[in-house]
Amino acid sequence: MSSILNWIDKTYNHPEIFISENGYPEPEGLNFSSKKLEYHHDHLNHTLIAIKNYNVKVIGYCVWSLMDSMEWLNGYRLKYGIYKVDFDNDDRPRTNKSSTKWFSEVFKNGKLVKPFLTNENCC
Repeated sequence: MSSILNWIDKTYNHPEIFISENGYPEPEGLNFSSKKLEYHHDHLNHTLIAIKNYNVKVIGYCVWSLMDSMEWLNGYRLKYGIYKVDFDNDDRPRTNKSSTKWFSEVFKNGKLVKPFLTNENCC
């Protein structure tokens, strides 16, 4: 991630970069995914490396997505959201996932924290 951000920075004369729709799917039925947490941790870590080491102007990072949603190719099977949506309930209630708690810790502390590797700290 840091190398592609550095390449974009050099190739396009140091633009401001907004990373969007960056996500990792979970199979249906999971509220905990260490792979999703590791994915976002690694991407944010490499984004910070690009900012600190190469002076890349990253101005935003948008997770895909805030809530589970319908995906064109996979319907409701893959869950990208950091909040779970119960599509079987007419009220569509939302509940926390491990990614909700992890992102909350990152924002609360103002620094990148290690991802949870078990669901003990989840939800």
